[in-house]
Amino acid sequence: MSQSLIPKFDLSTVTNKAELHTSILAWNWDFSLVKLEAPKEFNGVGSAISDLRKADAENGDLHRTARRLGALFEGIPPDVPHLLRAYGTRVSEICGMKQIKPQDKAKHGLFSRFAGPDAASIWAAATSGDNAIAVHLLACMIAEMFEQAPAISLWAQLIAQRKVQLEVDAADTTDQIKKDAKLAAKMQNISRQDLAAWDNSARSWILTAHDAKSKERKRVMLRVDEVVAYVNKESDPYTSVIHAWKQAMIAMDNLIRGIPQRVSNGAILLGMSAWHLYPNMTVLREGPSLIRQDDHLITQTGILTIDLEARTGDSGGIRWSLPLSYMRYYGPPVTMDQRIATDNSRITMNQFSFVLIGCVVSQWYDYMKPLEKAIDMLMRLLQALQYPAKAEIKTTDHIARMQKMTDRSSWIGQLLRAAEEFKEGDSDERETAIKLINNLGRRWSGFLCNADEHPPPVFGLCHMKNLFPLLNDSEHRIVYLRHLAKHWKLSNSNCVIEYRHVEGGEEVWEYASIAPINDDIKFSDHKQGYLNWDANQTLHMGRFIRWLSVHTNETRCRCKGACLRPEDTHPHSESSSVLRGRVISQESTRPYSIHWPVGGKINECPCWQAGGCGISCHNWTNTDPLGCECLHNGLLARRQSAITAMGESCFLVHKIASVEDIDNGKMYFGLDRDFQRSLKMFTLNKEARRKALAKKKPAEILPHQPVALEFCAGDRHTASILRRGDITASGIDPRSGRPGSHLGQIGEYLPAKVMESALDPSHFDYRQLTEWFAAKLRSESFNYVRALRACAAAAELYTRLGPDTSIKASVSSKVKLSEARWIPDSEGPKVSPLRTKLSRSEAFACIAMFESGGLNLDPVGLREVYAMSSGDSIFVSSRLMCDPYTEPFEFEIQRVPGNIGQPGLSFLVPPPDPMVKEPGENEWTVVSHRPFTGELEENFTLTSIHLLNTDFNSDVRGTGDTGYYIDREAALRETVVQVFDGEHWIGDLDVLIALDDEKLHRSGCKHKFGPEEAVQQTPYNQVFEDGEITQIDNWDELFAEPLDSNWAIIRASGQKASQGEGENWLARLAAATISIQLRKETIVLPPEVCGPRWTRDDDDDYIYVQLAGRPIYLPEVYSSSPVRSRIHDAWDIWSTFETTPYRQSQSFV
Repeated sequence: MSQSLIPKFDLSTVTNKAELHTSILAWNWDFSLVKLEAPKEFNGVGSAISDLRKADAENGDLHRTARRLGALFEGIPPDVPHLLRAYGTRVSEICGMKQIKPQDKAKHGLFSRFAGPDAASIWAAATSGDNAIAVHLLACMIAEMFEQAPAISLWAQLIAQRKVQLEVDAADTTDQIKKDAKLAAKMQNISRQDLAAWDNSARSWILTAHDAKSKERKRVMLRVDEVVAYVNKESDPYTSVIHAWKQAMIAMDNLIRGIPQRVSNGAILLGMSAWHLYPNMTVLREGPSLIRQDDHLITQTGILTIDLEARTGDSGGIRWSLPLSYMRYYGPPVTMDQRIATDNSRITMNQFSFVLIGCVVSQWYDYMKPLEKAIDMLMRLLQALQYPAKAEIKTTDHIARMQKMTDRSSWIGQLLRAAEEFKEGDSDERETAIKLINNLGRRWSGFLCNADEHPPPVFGLCHMKNLFPLLNDSEHRIVYLRHLAKHWKLSNSNCVIEYRHVEGGEEVWEYASIAPINDDIKFSDHKQGYLNWDANQTLHMGRFIRWLSVHTNETRCRCKGACLRPEDTHPHSESSSVLRGRVISQESTRPYSIHWPVGGKINECPCWQAGGCGISCHNWTNTDPLGCECLHNGLLARRQSAITAMGESCFLVHKIASVEDIDNGKMYFGLDRDFQRSLKMFTLNKEARRKALAKKKPAEILPHQPVALEFCAGDRHTASILRRGDITASGIDPRSGRPGSHLGQIGEYLPAKVMESALDPSHFDYRQLTEWFAAKLRSESFNYVRALRACAAAAELYTRLGPDTSIKASVSSKVKLSEARWIPDSEGPKVSPLRTKLSRSEAFACIAMFESGGLNLDPVGLREVYAMSSGDSIFVSSRLMCDPYTEPFEFEIQRVPGNIGQPGLSFLVPPPDPMVKEPGENEWTVVSHRPFTGELEENFTLTSIHLLNTDFNSDVRGTGDTGYYIDREAALRETVVQVFDGEHWIGDLDVLIALDDEKLHRSGCKHKFGPEEAVQQTPYNQVFEDGEITQIDNWDELFAEPLDSNWAIIRASGQKASQGEGENWLARLAAATISIQLRKETIVLPPEVCGPRWTRDDDDDYIYVQLAGRPIYLPEVYSSSPVRSRIHDAWDIWSTFETTPYRQSQSFV
């Protein structure tokens, strides 16, 4: 390399070499403090990183680590100037893309110093020489390949072996100066903590750069997935790493120069992924076509050819297996077999929805062969849930349900929206989605719950007992059953549909043929079928047939005229003049006309209580069946008309309903369109059967026998196919198979092809459909829905974190949600059925699991956590990121792009008893405590909040953590939130405890409410009933107790806040917290100021102040207060959050 990290001297005039030897070793002990000028290509990094990181990279521990590592590995990296220049340009470009503008840093509050890309290790290397830059490239390769703990262990092993090698080289060197240089490099002390910080910065940078170059990286990973590319198969970690490092650097330098390279192992692919330099590629197994990346830093002739075939049984990707001796305190080396591929990279939460789809459809069997069939089924369900938007008549309830159900924050919406993205994505996006569905979803279906806890396919809707009640009409159930009969090739003469029809509040059972009845069916010849009644006339060929049921009745009806239903027995009721759509005239001369008795009341048909008229009720020779309002529950005429209008023939079926009859429950299916003739025939046959039985003759001698039908398929409560004899012509039963292979479930499930052909989004009863997903499915498959509701809660949580937030895709392969400790075991009564409600500690535990890829932490141990740092993200409770007047949800967490510089998952907790400054005796000169004049000032402008790590750390262990490894994956780090006024310390804060304290209240401006509502709220003026208010303009005035007033108001927002320009919310947050910690009753007022205009309302006992066009109502008793004209200028922002009950107070913020 061109820049040596060990100083060189002109020793030609030196005479005392022994003295020089000692001095060189002493001088080199502190050579790591030297700072070099960074190459110009890296200048973009220096201008983008924060001052805090820059100081550490130039003069702090990170700089010393970079210098020492560069010196330790000097002489190993090859001379690759083109690579170093290209890399410097690339990282500068990415820093420019990800740099946070100064005006945007304020919104990150106390974490603003840590916001932005963590390129500190890059800048530390750039200011330490070319060798250090090369070592940083190695750090990126290691961070890209290994998790944090193995990476630190690998670094420790490399350093130990390098020092041994240097000692051997020094012993073999005759040149004393070179020997001294090697010994000086060997003497460098690089602690494990230094290595953790070095790796943490490189790891954070890798994540930032992956996001910036996501499109290019995706193209590479899709090809990498198709091969098995071992970095190398060296068994010694030191030899393996050095060989891969040098090979990747040389190959990438050649590519940048325009020299084509051929991939023989995974080293070059790993370097390309870690350094974010993307040459054009060809994959021989895909043909000679060029995959263009068009990276302007790589000459176009620098083409990378991938000539690796995927091995049978191996998962694709870049693989590296190394035995690590420094992973744990005791024991043999731990072999770490790592792999880089799409299915173990980082993905967005939206992409994780594809993993969930894979878990869901893994138990769908033939419903997802191929996968596109399952996606199409999900799309149909999405269309069904979106149907209210397309309906001609839109109801508010349906629209509201649609919005909730199809939103990504609902468990079903998360899945259906992912299916929509799959259909709309381009080829690369769809290929990535398929890999996630197959490799992380279907292969790891236990991520949600056990296989036997999954509902039947299509969320249980292939089970007809679940599906049919959700349909909005009996006709739609018939559609499914006829499709099913066609699919199974059921016998048309042996199988018939029985279905329940509900109309006008009445319920009737009817029957329908499974297919059109043709004249080629010889009814008298089919004694085993249900159609064994001779037709008196020719049937229309190719028509479906329906049968309306009439039953047996042992006694004759005594109604004079038409039989009436109970609700039709009052002459002045609406139904008495219009019966089932037919006008009945009192003057009618038809035999079924109504004759009104004296007194105006008609007796109802006595048969009604027995289920209506039967076949023996009337003399069908002179009675029209359509005139009887009690046949077929009064729906006979209407149903005949409706069925005929559908193009189907309508007949009658006689169902024997007499417990005294040995054929009770059996049926006669008529084939005569004339209802009167059918009823005559039924009656005659009944009499013949009665006489035969009376003479003790067997009923079998009669020409027409009733048939007994048994269940074949469907839902017994709504619609089903009944059978008599064999259900197919071949005698083979097609009902077996999954699902429904259990004997008790035979015939209850719809095959995939039937669902595909019959499912229509418009056929659902929308309320019933949404209730199925919201409640009923949860009651039947609790653990399944519990897991999906938890994922919906995670999706909602990550939606608030921003689109750049990623998770470990491999989480589904390392943990089961049934064992996830962050999912609450019980929830309150008012929780959404579509997602789980999380507390703050549960939300942090949730993020930890998805961030780490499987760390399962107990939320109980995270109750005091206010922030968490990992990779390139700082996750902060929203209560620390907003004005104290605002009340975010407890679980609400915000993401700050950046890193606090601590390795692994770092959970920040406050000290148990934060200290606050004691009032000083000599500070009386700045304590004025003047009466509040109503003037607005933005004071506390020098207030700042900083974080201080006390170095007290406590390891956090998840489920299955044995604790044998040296480097812990997560730790609680005591971090103090400190308030400063300029350079003067004010106090330490425990913000979360303070904001939950019973002494803190929020008071809302009443211009949102009318007089009646204002009385029930906490009015501002209640705090002024005791007289004057003291204004607080600095911290010393806050610590000193006012002598002449019970009330003090802290002026922090000023006039700019009323114009939406104030950025002093940190000072208000600090003041509110300090006030609570001083045990003062504290009321937080809105930060926006309203200008007062007094007006009298003569309609009540209130004076109201017109504030920006909105009234605040004040009780008249306070209207004469001498401060009334000046107190309201301090009332700040309007909030939509609910206010807390008013309590006696001393401080106003």
